[in-house]
Amino acid sequence: MASTPTQHTGSVGTVSQKGIPDEVDVAVVGSGGAELMAALSAAKQGARVLVVES
Repeated sequence: MASTPTQHTGSVGTVSQKGIPDEVDVAVVGSGGAELMAALSAAKQGARVLVVES
């Protein structure tokens, strides 16, 4: 039995392009390997994730 793929939505861009969200479930500071894996894992579980990088 084939499973249907999960649809994920999101946005990628700078703060000047997208603005700062009013609410997020997880805020990740940095974009190293561990940080991005944590962000991806949280997003796949349905969390609203914000990755902050300078």
